[in-house]
Amino acid sequence: MTAPDSFHNPFAPPTHQSDVRVATDDSSFTIERYRILCHSNAIELPRVCVRTGDTDDLIIRQQTLKSRPLASNVALVLTFGLILTLLLSGVLGWLFGIASLFAFVVIYAAVTLLTQRRITVTWYVARRYRNRIWLTKLGGFLILTFALGLFASVVWQNATGLITCLSVGAAGGLAFNPERGMKLALLKAGDALVVKGHTLRFYNAVTG
Repeated sequence: MTAPDSFHNPFAPPTHQSDVRVATDDSSFTIERYRILCHSNAIELPRVCVRTGDTDDLIIRQQTLKSRPLASNVALVLTFGLILTLLLSGVLGWLFGIASLFAFVVIYAAVTLLTQRRITVTWYVARRYRNRIWLTKLGGFLILTFALGLFASVVWQNATGLITCLSVGAAGGLAFNPERGMKLALLKAGDALVVKGHTLRFYNAVTG
């Protein structure tokens, strides 16, 4: 005779597991489709490229991610805006205004120290993805340098302006980094920090 708890309803909707607990010694994180819940201040993701889902020829990445709670950011922005508005409108004297800005810097440092969340994340990217990123970076460098150089040659028509714009374009091109890494979200999920930046390919490779 079939036990009551083994009854199967053929009309019941299919169940779907929306996340997977990665097998680690300390169960320090949970991987979900759109986020990773972190229960530790340092985690290492599986040896799978977070962008392509590849498991071979990987390059390690490690970074200490930082963020402040949304309420702290809003309070700091409003405070700075209020001080700046009072200073520019002449309500505050320049001496008192400078003192207020200095006090804001101290408050900013204190709020950051007390409320900033930090987590060290180690992840992996495939070498073919890294090589594609380098090509994108090179293309951005060449396009930006050429565009600013052309702009300078049309507007100023002198060597100084051309050299200046070429230098700015080159610096901007070198600083351009299209590689997408992991990011620490502003909001928490219960007691867990939320990290984002992985793709569906990574999720499928880990859960499959």
